[in-house]
Amino acid sequence: MLVSDFIDFTRSRGVTYWDSVSDVPIDVMHTDFSHPYSPELRQTLMQSARLLKIDFVDEGVYICVEGPRFETPAEVRMYESWGADIVGMTGLPEAVFAREAGLRYATVAIVTNFAAGLTDTVVAHEDVVESMANNTVKVRDLLMHAARAL
Repeated sequence: MLVSDFIDFTRSRGVTYWDSVSDVPIDVMHTDFSHPYSPELRQTLMQSARLLKIDFVDEGVYICVEGPRFETPAEVRMYESWGADIVGMTGLPEAVFAREAGLRYATVAIVTNFAAGLTDTVVAHEDVVESMANNTVKVRDLLMHAARAL
């Protein structure tokens, strides 16, 4: 999935790049997130995926949670009611920091499992690791193709 928007549901991570900068130009720095991910990078990734014949979903809302535990069925239902399409633990605050630093940024999400309660299958860490390993070459090829296109 090429993520198009996010919900930051983290609680214990840094929330702004400016917290680590000693000479902040003003007291409060508000940053626009009307388009949370670079439209140009997302377009390049989509074109690369099509050329490489990689199946993908071209947009979706990513909710980032703390982890490392997997979500409960009730949490999955809540996230879905908020409009989240995919749950992860590693997509933020990087997207925020990149935007605040003026860097173009995009996220490619690999779906490794159905969330708890969506199937009768128990979510197992080993299955997630195996799914990631099975997609590593495909994602590497996608990123390398997109990088050359840029």
